[in-house]
Amino acid sequence: MIYVPYPRPLPRHRPDCLTRLGAGVGSSAIFMSGPAAQAAETASGVGDAGGVTTLLLASALVLSIGAIALLYVAGEKSRAARKSLAAFATAIGKDASVNWRPTGDGEIDAVAQQMQEIHSRLQEKRSRIAADQSEIRAAREQGRVMDLELHHRVNNAMAMIQGIANITARTANNFNDFRAAFNERVQCLSRISTLLVSKSWAQTPLLELVETVIDKQWTDRIQTSGPDIDLRSEVALALGMALHELLTNAEQHGALSTDSGGVNISWRIEPNASDRLTLIWMERDGPLLEHPQPQGVGHYLIRNVLARQFGGDVDIAFEREGLRVTLTAQA
Repeated sequence: MIYVPYPRPLPRHRPDCLTRLGAGVGSSAIFMSGPAAQAAETASGVGDAGGVTTLLLASALVLSIGAIALLYVAGEKSRAARKSLAAFATAIGKDASVNWRPTGDGEIDAVAQQMQEIHSRLQEKRSRIAADQSEIRAAREQGRVMDLELHHRVNNAMAMIQGIANITARTANNFNDFRAAFNERVQCLSRISTLLVSKSWAQTPLLELVETVIDKQWTDRIQTSGPDIDLRSEVALALGMALHELLTNAEQHGALSTDSGGVNISWRIEPNASDRLTLIWMERDGPLLEHPQPQGVGHYLIRNVLARQFGGDVDIAFEREGLRVTLTAQA
């Protein structure tokens, strides 16, 4: 409803003015004059101020609701970020392989990134420690095996020395002969053992074994030929001692006891047996062997002791041009 004030009373003689004015503003307008018009005007101003106040209160309410909503959303986001950080820390504590996914919370993301970097460094250190521990365990196991192997080797060496002493004493004419023969055999055993140790008691080249046994003074009178062959340590030790006995016999009674004699040492792997070695010791230009001497201690040692150790056979032939010995062994 609109109140239209009129400053002065309408003239009585102009009633048609009110009729026309009412028709112009519509049926909802009420015309007032005098004090009533002034009161209506005052009430209209108060109504306009109340509308503005209502609008401001409504705007403030909307802003407050929006702020509360933003705070709620931020709180929920922060709680979710903290929950993710807690789960991430739990996974790291269990040493799980995890990657942090940024949450948008700068502080929490920075903390998680630091945690992940520290966890990665710790994993690397643990991996290195585990590798070191594996190497330590392997080294200990290798040491244990080597101790057992050393014990076995020492027992074999002691048994061989005992056998050499017994056989040497059985055939020696006096103590001086025994000492000389025994020392030579033990020294040869020591040289062979040194060679085997340098090869870690594994595979030993046959040519190096021959060069270790043969004295350098005979290098121009002893010829060697054969392919590169590696021997097991047991075979190398026994075969080396057998070569020493043959060399000693050649120096005392065979081809090396003369100025023109010599020895050919050859070896081969049998065609039908890849692990079967045949070694031939052939003397030449030595004393004529029309009446070979009875078997001596060296031949006895080769036939009855060493042959069993290198797992083969020994064939000794006293030919007219010199001694011929064929050794077969399991390479």
